[in-house]
Amino acid sequence: MCNDARCNNHYSISTKANMQDYDPRQIAILRSALTKFFEDLGNFVNSYPIAPAPNSQGAKEQAEFRGSNYLITSMASVWQFIEVGGEHVLQLVKSLTEPMLPIASLTCVRSMLESCALGTWLFDPDSDAKTRMERMVALRYQGLMEQKKYIQANGASADDIAKFKARIDELVHQALNLGFVKLVDNKSRQIGLGQPGPALTKSLHP
Repeated sequence: MCNDARCNNHYSISTKANMQDYDPRQIAILRSALTKFFEDLGNFVNSYPIAPAPNSQGAKEQAEFRGSNYLITSMASVWQFIEVGGEHVLQLVKSLTEPMLPIASLTCVRSMLESCALGTWLFDPDSDAKTRMERMVALRYQGLMEQKKYIQANGASADDIAKFKARIDELVHQALNLGFVKLVDNKSRQIGLGQPGPALTKSLHP
């Protein structure tokens, strides 16, 4: 980060100039609308049980693949993504409250859209249970690989890395038993599992 006074002055001037384009009354209306949306969403979500409604698509899928860890995990993950999106809505409201943080507010919007896009990708009503499980496998593999890179960068011991690799190997083994495939690059190195993981930027577009 630049500590030069000219850099700080430029940031201050450009930020103020951008905020002058907005009517404070419009910002107040936006904060109120976002707060009400969060409250309405919470009431809607809490009005339904966690388990799928009888005869619903979710109930039929659970009956078809009774006890499937990946199907249950996909449903649990969607609830988590909704929670993440909701918290970023509230954080956006705070970012739009004096002293406003216009750049941070854009980060909130991005995080909110990404988490909701992932939830939509997993819960796509046009997908069947098999596709939903395959997407969960892809997402879990992607997440485990990112975690592996993180612990390696932080100097984890060879024993800890080996234990983590065993978790990945177990996931791959389970996925192959379900009929899913490894995704490899042109050098036969594994780069995914089941199907390509979601490209977040692309998933934000309808």
